[in-house]
Amino acid sequence: MSDSYSLPDQDDVRKTLTSLLGKEVTVNAGGSALEPDCAQPLTVAVYQDAEENTVAVCVIDLPLSSSMGAALALIPPGVAEDCIRTSQIPENIFENVSEVLNVCVNLFHGPSRIRLSKVLSPGNPADERTVDFCDDSEVNDHFRVSVPGYSDGRISLYLK
Repeated sequence: MSDSYSLPDQDDVRKTLTSLLGKEVTVNAGGSALEPDCAQPLTVAVYQDAEENTVAVCVIDLPLSSSMGAALALIPPGVAEDCIRTSQIPENIFENVSEVLNVCVNLFHGPSRIRLSKVLSPGNPADERTVDFCDDSEVNDHFRVSVPGYSDGRISLYLK
């Protein structure tokens, strides 16, 4: 059952992102929630259990998506800034942030293994089911994340 899963704490998020990106990432709890149906460009990751039930959703703003996607492949910060300025993420950076989100499946602890089901790129609206999942979420947390040399951003994690 999805309500048996737990959210990571800020230190778990920091350790995972630092390990992945090879940079000492700073993570601070708090900040406003990122809702997958808001007007701003967001990256939305949906995680499911073996029965294809959604058990977690991760929502990342454009600055953090472009920063993590660029940092993973040592792409210069200026390219990530261009993504923010144009509100578009090129395919290579989107693939990189998708890989970060794939590894982030390990942040969610529960009774069974879950997997990354899909990642929606900025500009692609989340389906109604994902929006409802976040709206109905009983457990959620929100963090501000800094990747050295890149723009700061926000991440919201949702569980039911």
